[in-house]
Amino acid sequence: LDLYEKTGIDRLSLWDWPACLPRYVGPPREGVEHIDPSFSFWGKVSERIYPLLVGLERYRWPRTEDFDFAKLAAGMEEAHQRDMVSITGHIGVGLQHHIQMRGYEQAMFDVMDDAFMEEYMGRLREFYLPYLEALMAAGRGRIDLVRSDEDIGGQNAMLINPATWRRWYKPLWTEAYAIVHRY
Repeated sequence: LDLYEKTGIDRLSLWDWPACLPRYVGPPREGVEHIDPSFSFWGKVSERIYPLLVGLERYRWPRTEDFDFAKLAAGMEEAHQRDMVSITGHIGVGLQHHIQMRGYEQAMFDVMDDAFMEEYMGRLREFYLPYLEALMAAGRGRIDLVRSDEDIGGQNAMLINPATWRRWYKPLWTEAYAIVHRY
């Protein structure tokens, strides 16, 4: 028996059950042996693979049609029938995702390059907003929690200037959460 069934204590996973994520059905990603539905569809498989270092033009950006949302609502319903929270995701539109895609040092240089950041954030927006609409619609009102994460703070301060974070990342976070809140 799992912990919940045996003790009545709920456990919460953002990657495994009860999380319900769409299945990646797009083309294989270079260097990725196993595609998980959370992040490897970007081409990320470890802290040492930065897929966007090939450049914005050469990188194959994910598309909403690369995902199969068909079983999402049923997974949400199953979680509810077991009296559990239904979870989906993943929203990653901030600095943490940027670092995972470009590497820490390169991301720090990127935020000082207006032309790069406008193009990068525009491409993220082109993928994430339609993806989130499809994700939330596929959940048919059964989604309780949407996984999103951002790593912007160190021990004593933000990793980048707060004005820089507000300029480049906050607008897309705001748009993404607006979609989530509509559902």
